[in-house]
Amino acid sequence: MSHPDTFRWEYPPAVCGHTSDVTALESSKRWAMISYHVYKHMAANPVLREQFSVQMRETVFFFEQRIKDDADQLRKMREMERSGVAGFRHDTSAVHELGLDKKRWVDAYEVLSPLIDTDKALSRITRLVEDKGAKLVVGSVTSDLLTQEEALLSKYSADAIVNASGLGSYTLANDKNVYPLRGAVLRLLNDGQKFEKIKKALVVSATADGHVKSEFIFIVPRNENILYVGGFSEPDQTDRVGEDHENVKKLTRDAQEFLPDLDTDHRDPAYPLAQGLRPARIGDVRVERELRAPVPEAGSKYSRIVHCYGHAGAGWSLAFGSALEVKTLVEDALEQLEPMPMHAAATSVVSQVQVEHLEKSVALEKPGKESKPADAFQDWLVQPSSDPELSDSTANTSEDDSAEEQHKTLNL
Repeated sequence: MSHPDTFRWEYPPAVCGHTSDVTALESSKRWAMISYHVYKHMAANPVLREQFSVQMRETVFFFEQRIKDDADQLRKMREMERSGVAGFRHDTSAVHELGLDKKRWVDAYEVLSPLIDTDKALSRITRLVEDKGAKLVVGSVTSDLLTQEEALLSKYSADAIVNASGLGSYTLANDKNVYPLRGAVLRLLNDGQKFEKIKKALVVSATADGHVKSEFIFIVPRNENILYVGGFSEPDQTDRVGEDHENVKKLTRDAQEFLPDLDTDHRDPAYPLAQGLRPARIGDVRVERELRAPVPEAGSKYSRIVHCYGHAGAGWSLAFGSALEVKTLVEDALEQLEPMPMHAAATSVVSQVQVEHLEKSVALEKPGKESKPADAFQDWLVQPSSDPELSDSTANTSEDDSAEEQHKTLNL
C-alpha cells in the first residue's frame, strides 16, 4: 500500500526509491501518465472531486545540487516537462518563500500533482464496483494459484483470475522477489496555530535505489487540517514502530532541519503516527500474464491468471494505467494468445541519441489533448453498469463491444 490515508501522485521513479529495473520503469511512466490524466479529470469534475476527494496540489521538489549536474534528475525533470503534467515550473523561488537554507537547497521545480484522501476514495470505489455487479467474497487462498487455477475458476464460475494480492504474491504467484517495505509518517495539525499553514507539498527524493533502506523528506497536506511528514522506506521489516523509534526520530529531525518553522510536536492527538507496509518487488512492478504452463487438468494451453503486484509506494500513481494493462491481458488470456513476458512487451528505452534527434525535430512538444484512456475511465466512473447478468460475477473487467459478451474474472 502507499502511505496510509493519503496519496500524492508521482512520476516514476517514486520518491521512496527502490527502482531496480529500467524496462519496468518505462512501463510505469506510461501507466503513471494515464493515471495522472484520470485524476486530473476527476479533480475538474465537481461530483467526482467530492466523491473521491481528489484535488490538484502544487508540489515542489528540492535539490542540494543543480539539476543540470545530476543526469538522472535532469532526465526525470525533462520527461515531466514534456509529458503533459500541468503547472511545471523550474524555479527556486520556493526556497526563498519558505525560508529554507539557500546554501543547501540550490535548485527546485514545481508541478501540479493529484492528491487523494484514500479513505474516501477506497470507500467510493468499493461501492462503485458493487454497483457494477461485482460480488465481494471473503476467504483465503494460501498456496500457488497455478496449482489451483481450475478449481478456483470452477468454484467462482469465473473466466480468468487477476492476482492483485500485493505481498500475498510471495505465495500466490510463487514469487520470492516480493518483499515488504516498512514506512511511517507523522500526522501534524496544519491549523495555522503553531506554524504557518502549509498549502504546497514539499518533497526531497531518496537517492538510494534497489533493495536498501532509503530516507527522504516529504511534507504533504492531506486535507485542510492534517499535514503528513515523512519519511523512510525500509525493506524486509514488518514490526510496527512507535513515535520513539529511531527511524521516526530521524525523519522528525530531517523535516525540522529542512523547514525550521515546522513544529513537529504539533501532532494529531487522536492519530499521531500512520504506518504501513508497501508491497515491493526485486525487479519492480509485475503486470503480466502467468508464464508457466497450467496443470494438465486445466484444459487450456495457457494459464488464465493475470498478475498485478509489486507497485511498492506507487500503487495509486500507477492505478488506472496498470488496470488498463490488466484489462488487455485478460482479453489476451481469454483468447488463449501466447503470453509474453513483461520485459518483452515493455516500452523500449529510448537512447539519448534518439532523444536528441526528437528534440531537434520538435517531436517532443507537450501534448495538446488529454489521453483517450483518461476519457474512457471517466465515463466508466460516472456510469454504473445496469446489466443484470453481472449480478453474480466476481468482477467484470473485459467487454467485447462487437459481440457484447461479458466475462467474469476472479480478482484477488
